Amino acid sequence: MKKKPSAKNKKNTLSITFKLYYIVMIACYLYLGSACIYKYIKYDSLDKCILELVLILTLSLIIEYVHIIGDNGREIRKKLSKKKNKSERVKRYIGECFIFALIVTTLIFIGIASNRINVNFYNFSMETYGTISIVIVLLTLLVFFDIFVVGLILNYTISERLVKKQK
Repeated sequence: MKKKPSAKNKKNTLSITFKLYYIVMIACYLYLGSACIYKYIKYDSLDKCILELVLILTLSLIIEYVHIIGDNGREIRKKLSKKKNKSERVKRYIGECFIFALIVTTLIFIGIASNRINVNFYNFSMETYGTISIVIVLLTLLVFFDIFVVGLILNYTISERLVKKQK
């Protein structure tokens, strides 16, 4: 007669699995970050370390996906629809859109840094704000904010329609 694994053993193996997962992810981030910094210093160009930057972004998406799976991702919208408090749903939407805007903004600025997207910062700096560093920071914030707002509006409308259908 086979014994069923106890809930304590399942929880213990899950915690060991997640600890191992986090150790591997930290090691990957450290390796990719140091390789990217080394290539940037050696070649003075982001073109040589595009692969590492894309892998860092991909690992970030994998981590988010693992957290969704850990939350039982298929049931997230159902759980949100059962909650009476709308602020819980809005907090979830804001978190999702923050991650989305961060990833898209990073991809845009990787494209700018590697000269795949051409932006003439000197035109902005001469005419409006002064130094190039201020222009770059303002442009980063503007791009992030725009993508965040558009993503939040779309995510909110689509998710609320799904919540209404499930009620």
